[in-house]
Amino acid sequence: LTGLIIEETKRIINLIEQFDKFGDLRKPELKNINIHDILENVKSISKVHSNRNISFSDDYDPSLPLILGDRVQLEQVFVNLIDNSAYALKDVDNGVITLRTYFEKGLSILTSDGLKIKLPLQIEVEDNGAGISDDLLDKIFDPFISGSINGTGLGLALVSKIILSHNGLISVSSKKNKTKFKVSLPILTDKVK
Repeated sequence: LTGLIIEETKRIINLIEQFDKFGDLRKPELKNINIHDILENVKSISKVHSNRNISFSDDYDPSLPLILGDRVQLEQVFVNLIDNSAYALKDVDNGVITLRTYFEKGLSILTSDGLKIKLPLQIEVEDNGAGISDDLLDKIFDPFISGSINGTGLGLALVSKIILSHNGLISVSSKKNKTKFKVSLPILTDKVK
């Protein structure tokens, strides 16, 4: 019973921390950062936590420019995405999480204040797990929607909130043995009126 109480206490503390992060309305502290530094740091952290049957692969475009972002918030985004991938791979032999970066023209958003912002920097987190069911796929970024038994449904909602606060976009595609989260971020010099 003591072990059960300790585990449930940890779960409740984790839940409270997630609510706290989700309710944080702090604007990003934007600084010039290298997205690959963030990904490598998160990968190191995740290797400590992840199952031994999971390996990491990366396919980085080394020519990508620095971006303007909040390092702490973006690390949280990729920790959450990699944790979700690791969960999807818990029953998979030889699970692989692939981190990919590349430059792609053509995608842009229009902000509420009328700025058109190009989103050429692409970051993908892909795994070879069972995939996300079709009924969850369309609402995966909504709060309190979870595909795991003990999930709070706040992790991906927080990811979406952070990416939107960076004037970016996040999308997901999933089929058997391939789930891919794609984050599209701006480069500061690409803002136009």
